[in-house]
Amino acid sequence: MGWINRWWHLNQRDETDLIEQDKGSASYYWILFFSTALATLGLLIDNANVIIGAMILAPLMIPLSSLSVGIARGDLRAIGRSTSNLSMSILLIFITSSILGRLVPVVGLPDEIIARAQPTVVDLIIALIAGFAAMFAYLNKDVPEGLAGVAVAVALLPPLCVAGLSVSLGWWPIALGATVLFFANMAAIIFSGLIVLWFYQRFSHQEEKKNVALWGGVLSALFVLVLAVLLSVAFWQSYQATHWQEVAKQGLVQQLSLSSKSDVQQLEVVTDEPELVMQVVVKVPQLAELPTLSNLETELTNQFGKPVKLNLEVIRVEKLE
Repeated sequence: MGWINRWWHLNQRDETDLIEQDKGSASYYWILFFSTALATLGLLIDNANVIIGAMILAPLMIPLSSLSVGIARGDLRAIGRSTSNLSMSILLIFITSSILGRLVPVVGLPDEIIARAQPTVVDLIIALIAGFAAMFAYLNKDVPEGLAGVAVAVALLPPLCVAGLSVSLGWWPIALGATVLFFANMAAIIFSGLIVLWFYQRFSHQEEKKNVALWGGVLSALFVLVLAVLLSVAFWQSYQATHWQEVAKQGLVQQLSLSSKSDVQQLEVVTDEPELVMQVVVKVPQLAELPTLSNLETELTNQFGKPVKLNLEVIRVEKLE
């Protein structure tokens, strides 16, 4: 078994190299600027390929993983330097995306932007896995080091770009959602990096530094736990709203004798407490006989098991497509 242990250690990188790489050099910030510009433009034109290219280019793993290593080693100097470089990186991404948001015309709301504006616990789990993968990839020599950076950039670069350009365009709800997603992902990546470093026994054993590492790990764990609870609530509410919409569409198709759910032009759950209030627009044949609004509400109430108030707008057409 001795040769296995020797091979195991020889096949690993030294995590202190991450701290040494985290110098905040001019080339680092230029690459970050270029990747931010690409990601923002990809978001504005709704092109996933451009966004993926930007994430491959982004060097965000260096300050973020360096921060995890600094905490694990209890190195206050490294923690301070990594925090400073990470803050400068966030500021550069935000300003660059904000400026491009004002310069480049955009029509409508691209799907790639909407996808980053509704964070749930699933996004947090993705960021945790990305953090595990990034630190694992870095510590093992037989895994290309570049893969680690891509895993981190996937979770961080697009949400922050969305936050920046949304602020510049006045899309405040989207900016808020993207900002929450970014900081949730950042916390998750730092925490999962610490877990991998702990597994590889890279935490400091010096008494004074051990306390710094312990408190850093506890605080990051608590932060992630709080975010997990909050985002789980958001995920459950989103799931319920989607479920209610699907059930309501099916009920309306049956009660109004529609040809399919596509004839429900709009269905929005306005509120769900103390009753479900739905704003609905449907398309029906010109001569169709419709049940009364109270009957529709009664049927939907029976389906949902809770009171339903329906704000219904009917569009009559000669023939449904």
